[in-house]
Formats: sequence, C-alpha cells, structure tokens
Amino acid sequence: MCFSSFSSILALEEDLLQVKAKCGDTNLGGDDINTELVRHFKKEIFRKHKIDLTTDYKAVQRLRQACEILKRNLSVEQESNIFLESLLSNGKDFDSKMSR
Repeated sequence: MCFSSFSSILALEEDLLQVKAKCGDTNLGGDDINTELVRHFKKEIFRKHKIDLTTDYKAVQRLRQACEILKRNLSVEQESNIFLESLLSNGKDFDSKMSR
C-alpha cells in the first residue's frame, strides 16, 4: 500500500481545464501537516504565555483536533482562526490566526 501527497494547480477557463503545475512528496501527508501545525502553535503559546504544553496530554490533543479543523478550513479559505477555550493551564483561552 502506498500513501502520498500530491498538489496540482489547475486553471479553468470556459470549458478548458489546464494543469499549470504539479508536485508531490511521498513523505508528506495529512498527519505531517497536523504535527507541524501543533509544533508551531506550541511554540507560539510558549513565546506568548511562557507555558509549555509538552506534558499536558489533554491540551495537546485538543490543540491537535483544532489544527485538523484549521487545516481543513485553510484548504478552502485564504485565512482561518484557531480558538480553544481554557486551553492554557492558567485557564486562559488561546486564539490565533493563520493564512495560507
């Protein structure tokens, strides 16, 4: 079984669909993107709030679920928000914005 991630840029003009560009990386997939998003937001949380989520399993799982939703939103929108109520150990909410 083979899993891979490929991207294509298409142009639709009248009745013509053209492939403008294509690329692929067989080592990159959906979970890899989620992991990078989680890593990015963990760094942002540490930078902004000086809170390390590494040992908070529940917070990391909630963040991972929110990153999955963010990834899906960014596949159809230019910009999306991530918001997690009471994510931080001090009870504060976490919110951020990402664009593609």
